Amino acid sequence: MKDLIARLSQGDRMAAAEIYTRTYKELYCYCFQICKNDFDSQDLVHDTYLTAFEKINQYRYDNNFKGWLHMIALHKYYNKRRREKPHLWSDAPVNIPYEEELICPEEYAENRELCRYIVKIISDLLTEPQRLTVIMFYYDEKSVSEIAKILECAEGTVKSRLYYSRKIIREELEKNDYIISGNMLIVASALNRNAGEFIAETVIDTELLTSLLKSKTIAKRFAKSSVKSFAKGKLLAGAAVIAVAGGTAVISSVKNDGLSTAEKSSSISVPETSVKKDALPLQTDIESAADSVTGPAAESAEISLPGVEPVEYDFPAYLFTAAIPENYRVELAAAYLPDGELTSSDKERSEKAEKDRIIMSLNNHVPARFRPDKFSGDIVIIGRTAGRERYSDLEEILSGFFSDISVGESSAITFPADTANDPDASSAVSGERTAFTAKSRGHDAVGTAVRCDHCGNSYIFIFADCSGIRQDEYNDIISSVKFRYRDNSWKENYPHFQE
Repeated sequence: MKDLIARLSQGDRMAAAEIYTRTYKELYCYCFQICKNDFDSQDLVHDTYLTAFEKINQYRYDNNFKGWLHMIALHKYYNKRRREKPHLWSDAPVNIPYEEELICPEEYAENRELCRYIVKIISDLLTEPQRLTVIMFYYDEKSVSEIAKILECAEGTVKSRLYYSRKIIREELEKNDYIISGNMLIVASALNRNAGEFIAETVIDTELLTSLLKSKTIAKRFAKSSVKSFAKGKLLAGAAVIAVAGGTAVISSVKNDGLSTAEKSSSISVPETSVKKDALPLQTDIESAADSVTGPAAESAEISLPGVEPVEYDFPAYLFTAAIPENYRVELAAAYLPDGELTSSDKERSEKAEKDRIIMSLNNHVPARFRPDKFSGDIVIIGRTAGRERYSDLEEILSGFFSDISVGESSAITFPADTANDPDASSAVSGERTAFTAKSRGHDAVGTAVRCDHCGNSYIFIFADCSGIRQDEYNDIISSVKFRYRDNSWKENYPHFQE
C-alpha cells in the first residue's frame, strides 16, 4: 500500500484505482454502519475518496490507511450532522455508576443471528451520538480520550454514552434469554462478524470509481490532461468532431474559441449493460475480506478499470493519429493461440507498437486491437482497407469479431484533417457511425462502429463496451482522431510525375 500511496502522490491514476479496489468494500461497510442507508453511504464514500485523493500528501504513512479513510468519513458525517441537528450532540457528562463490559460465551460469537440482532439494536435503538460512539469504541478500537477529542466533547460524555448504550443492549439481550457472562466482548465481536459478512457480499462500484477519476477535483489534483483536452488542442478551426455517448451522436463544430454544439443527430436506442462485479467469498475476518483484493487490480479482482492518461498513436502509413488511454494494451495479430494469447512474433510486434506508439501494419486481416483488460470483452478495433467494398457490409465486418449482432441505423459524422501538406485539400473527412449490440467474449456489448474514407482508403473504428464504463472514453478517442494528407511536394522536382 505504501508504494501505491507514493505513486498516487505523484499523480498516478492507476494507483488511485487500485487503492480504491483494495479499500472500497470496507470503507463502504464503515459508511453504512454510520449512515444506515445505501444512498447516504454512497455519498459519504464518494466524498471521502475525493478528500483522501486530494489530500494524499497529508497521510502520515502509519500503516493504517484504512483507519485514515475511516476518520475522514467520520469527520465528514459528524460535521454534517452536527450542523443539521446541533442539539443531538450537546448532552452533558453525568455521574454514572460502574458498568461492566458486555461479555458472553465464545459460542455466542459464532451465532450469526445473535450478531445481526446486536447490530440491529445498535442501529435502531441507540441515539445517533451513542451509535457513533459505540462504533468508534468497539469497531475502530478508539480509546475514550481519542473519541472525546474527535467528537469535541468531554470524556465523561463519551463514558455516559457507552454506559447507556451497553445498558440498552444488555436489556434487549436479556429479554431474549441471552446470558451476559463469559470471556468474549460481544459488541465488538458482533460488529466485526457482521462487517466481515457485509464486506464479503459487497461488490465494488466501478461507476463510482469512474466518476471519481473524472471529477474536476481529482483532475486538478493529478494535473494531467484528459483525452478530450488533448484532442481539442489539435483540432483545426472549422473542422468537426463526433461525440458518442450512450448510443447518441452529437455533432460539434470547432471554432477558434473552442467547441460549440451545432446539432444533435437522432438517437439510436441500445439496451443497457450491467457492470461486471464479482463478490468476494464469505469471510468472517474483516482484514482478510478487505485484503483479498491484492496485486494488479484488473487481474486479481477482474474489475475493468477506467482508462488513464491518453497517449497519441500514429498510423503513419495510413495518414491519421488517435489518442488511446495509456492502460489499453495493443494487440496486432492475424490469429490467436487457443488460449487467447498472441504468438511470440505477434507479441513482439505488439510490444514494439505499444512502446513506440507507432502502428505500421493495419489492414482488414490484421487490425489494431486495443484492450483495457483481458476479460470484460471491452475492445477498440481499428482497421483499414483499400476501397469501400470491404467495409460496405457492417454486419459482415462485425461478425468477424462478435456474435449475436444487431445493427442500428447510421448517422453522419465528420473528422478534422490537417491540410498543411496539401492546402487545397478538404479540412474535413466525412463518414458515418452506427450503433450496434453484440456478444463480446460471452458478454453483452453496447457498441459503436465508425466508417470513413480518406485518400482512397476506407477505415473502420469499432468500440465494444461490456463493462458499462467506456462510453466517455470511446467518445474521447473518436474526438481525438485526426487525418492528414500526404506531402507530395517532392514530385515537383521530377517532371515525369507531372505528366
